[in-house]
Amino acid sequence: MSRLQSEPAGSILMSILHSVGLTRPDGRSLYAYEVKPGVLSRLGLVLRSSLERGKLRTTEEGAAFCLYAAERFCQLQGGGPWTWATVFEELE
Repeated sequence: MSRLQSEPAGSILMSILHSVGLTRPDGRSLYAYEVKPGVLSRLGLVLRSSLERGKLRTTEEGAAFCLYAAERFCQLQGGGPWTWATVFEELE
């Protein structure tokens, strides 16, 4: 079984919540979850696989995409207008 099959988006999201002492989202801004680079990479792998199939299939995959995009903007957007390339360059 591949890593992608054994690690769905929901389990990664739960590990992020647990890392900040939560069992469910509490309404904070997405950037405030402070996703570690290794976890962000895991999210990217799951999302890349989903997008290769053509769409995000679950609510968890949609939530993972939003969190991934927020983190990519926080970490990589140095200035100027925001562009979707910031989010998608690692997912292609």
